Amino acid sequence: MQRGIMAACRKTTVFFLACVAAALPLGQNRAALAGGQTWTCNFEAAAGLKWNGRRWDKAGFTTGQSFTLTVQGAIVSAESAAVPLSSSASFVRCPADTTAVLYCFDASGGWLVFDPKTGHGGVSKIYTAIKQPPNPGSTLSVAPFSCTSQ
Repeated sequence: MQRGIMAACRKTTVFFLACVAAALPLGQNRAALAGGQTWTCNFEAAAGLKWNGRRWDKAGFTTGQSFTLTVQGAIVSAESAAVPLSSSASFVRCPADTTAVLYCFDASGGWLVFDPKTGHGGVSKIYTAIKQPPNPGSTLSVAPFSCTSQ
């Protein structure tokens, strides 16, 4: 699975956060991922760009939003990942993976990565970068978050 993800990262414009997370080494503690677990999470910061019609300008994003991630086995629930991705659960996919880092993606280019060993993760939205020209007001963003297990 790692090789396939890394090949996709080399072939597409996927934000480095998702590519780096997918390339991390296999987890040592798979037992911790075996049962269901709920995490309370908060965004720590957010940054990005906004298309003004001619170029990308730096943009400020609101932080402090809290959300809950539900992890069952080695899969984040699509319903819980949809909230930080600002997406509909029906458009979110959270595949099982062989790494300790869990991830989800949505149909509009959003990525969520989460490491249950550290309680840290991040969300990125970059799909609009490949549309030329982007729609006015389109944004690219990245936001790290931290979680505590409940």
